[in-house]
Amino acid sequence: MSNIYSYTRRMNNFITYYKEYLYHVTDTYTGDPIMSEDKPKYKSAEEYPILTLESILSFGKYKGEQVEDLIEDDPSYIQWMVENEIRLFDEEVLEKLNDKGYGV
Repeated sequence: MSNIYSYTRRMNNFITYYKEYLYHVTDTYTGDPIMSEDKPKYKSAEEYPILTLESILSFGKYKGEQVEDLIEDDPSYIQWMVENEIRLFDEEVLEKLNDKGYGV
């Protein structure tokens, strides 16, 4: 009987840590995949503010980088975000991206 109790306690700890991990890793997570039969719900790109050249990314591999610097260093990343509707960008960002040869 103690083996079942020990296993249950370990699983509950795992679930608690996993939910905390999801909370800290992403700001888009709003569901509970462990306790719910529904799929996790993620916000759409329209629910976030439109990013400008001065915006600082708060997610992904370039977290903390300014959009303008990112267009200079890795414009394909911004192009990927636009094409996959990860975030919305203002016209100035899209024009600068087009000037670099990454038309969207």
